[in-house]
Amino acid sequence: MRADNSEYRDMSFWNNKENEQYLHESVEALRRYSDNEDGNSAFAAFLSSDAFQGEEAEAAKEAVEGKLRELRKLQEAARSAADCMAEIETAFLDRMPEKRNAVISEEVLNELCKEFTKDAEEYRESADAVSDTAEFLNSVLSSYGSFTVPHAERVYDAFDELCGWRDAGNRCIIKKTQKRLQDFLEFAENIYKKYDPDSLLDMAENTKQESQEISVAVSNVYTDQGEKEYTDWLRVIFDIEIPDDTVALGAISLE
Repeated sequence: MRADNSEYRDMSFWNNKENEQYLHESVEALRRYSDNEDGNSAFAAFLSSDAFQGEEAEAAKEAVEGKLRELRKLQEAARSAADCMAEIETAFLDRMPEKRNAVISEEVLNELCKEFTKDAEEYRESADAVSDTAEFLNSVLSSYGSFTVPHAERVYDAFDELCGWRDAGNRCIIKKTQKRLQDFLEFAENIYKKYDPDSLLDMAENTKQESQEISVAVSNVYTDQGEKEYTDWLRVIFDIEIPDDTVALGAISLE
């Protein structure tokens, strides 16, 4: 989201019902992931186990420590993203009080403003023509009675309230809605910057790359060493069936 980008704002729209549901469900999903300790427990059990000893075991544990760091960084990023989205969700509900099913489009609001302004101009032309005709008839046919001269001011006021026809400021309904949407996007952008989840994700990505490099190095060195012992260890710890001729560190990878 880039609230300070005019092109972004021109393309933005807000579906109250869908956005509220998206934010709420995203926060719940991120919370579940960040609070899940199953992966941490499994890696901790692996690192503390004495069932697999030797040089190969130490190298494998080094690789798993990298995976554990990766998982923790990802959970930290998820926790930060959940906090960020929860704060944006609260701000959205507070600052965008339209009805639940409202769909607010910057582009549509601009078009509505143009259309209503055009309608107001056309109405004024018609009202002026009717007024001029009534005044003319009153001047030449007064002996036959009077003709009502229409007063269009109340209609003009309604157009002003709706689209700011005579006042293009932010006091009309459409302009107020546009400004509230823009203010909310700017406020949400500040929340996003405060949490800076991008940097956490970058950090997690770097940690993932480091752990992958360690995994590859360990796999290349020890694939042909201690296969039987390593396979037996995997069967005991993870209670899984692994063919005797297949040993891969990727078997315990997060991926």
